[in-house]
Amino acid sequence: MPPKSEPTTTKTQYSDPSDDYSIDPIFHILRILPFSFLRPPKLRLKIPTITLPSAMTVFTFILLTYFMVVSGIVYDVIVEPPGIGSTQDRFTGAVKPVVFMPGRVNGQYIIEGLSSGFMFVLGGIGIVLLDLALDKNREKSVKISFASAGIVFVVIADGTTRQVKKLSKSSENNFLAWNWLPKSAAQGTESSSALTTGKSTTLAANCLFN
Repeated sequence: MPPKSEPTTTKTQYSDPSDDYSIDPIFHILRILPFSFLRPPKLRLKIPTITLPSAMTVFTFILLTYFMVVSGIVYDVIVEPPGIGSTQDRFTGAVKPVVFMPGRVNGQYIIEGLSSGFMFVLGGIGIVLLDLALDKNREKSVKISFASAGIVFVVIADGTTRQVKKLSKSSENNFLAWNWLPKSAAQGTESSSALTTGKSTTLAANCLFN
């Protein structure tokens, strides 16, 4: 039985039709003419290697960005408030510094914003330390140190933030009361003087008729 002949496969080479079969003479001129007297330079360029930043670098960048945002850096750039305010005592005339802007809920001084932002960042770092204290691969003393520092940071940040909120509200209330103080004081003085005058008149009449 004669062996079966295997089918022969012919391989065809495909080429770019624009290389050999172009009938445009300008194309051939542009392909040949410039390179007849121009030589491309031999450059030894190295592709730059881009390395990703470390996790701590990214964390630091995000933390600083968070601090700038919560500190009101956009408000400080647009409005340009002073670093700290001042008020004058109505009785002594002495000028006292004011850290919290009175009478405005949506306003702040620069020091006020930076202080609030620092407290927010401190609380965030405390939460991160509490998360690191849960790692099972760390030693017990390190875990206790992280947990203690985290609790202290969170408590300080929470207490200070609450106190700042109370001070800002009291400053606003004092500002509103301060504006109404002359009118209320005048009314109180008039009422007290009228009451005193009435009492003295009654006593004088009783003494005369008795």
